[in-house]
Amino acid sequence: MVSLVAISYYTQNNFDLIVLKDVIEHFSKKEIITLINRIYLRLNKNGVLIIQTVNGQSPFFGIRGFGDLTHKTILTPRVLKNLLNKYNFRTIEIFPVRPQIYNISSLFRKLLFFVFELLFKLFLVAENGTSNYIVTQNFVIRAKK
Repeated sequence: MVSLVAISYYTQNNFDLIVLKDVIEHFSKKEIITLINRIYLRLNKNGVLIIQTVNGQSPFFGIRGFGDLTHKTILTPRVLKNLLNKYNFRTIEIFPVRPQIYNISSLFRKLLFFVFELLFKLFLVAENGTSNYIVTQNFVIRAKK
């Protein structure tokens, strides 16, 4: 599901909140740079940008990243954070998109996910000396103007 939401409370031309859910990966790198710049210009002071996208640093990013022929660019949380910093966004927060609990089977899935997330992070410590990675297939980034 691809969605773009823009909410404005104070002016007709600028927005308090812009949400890109599973959208940004459908643009080229050049288009993403232009898009981020235009979003920054259209946000009100203290406006918020929320982006959910495929996580290029996930061990399984290919399932999401290459699972859709319309995907053009897969980003990592660090790359997207650096791009948002370049356009003067502040208070940038990054979150993994983990399984949610809806019933007993989703509870089991979440517990199993937790075990594998821990194992992947242990592997990353062994390989890179740090586990400061988001290993979920998608991530969310929240940036304030």
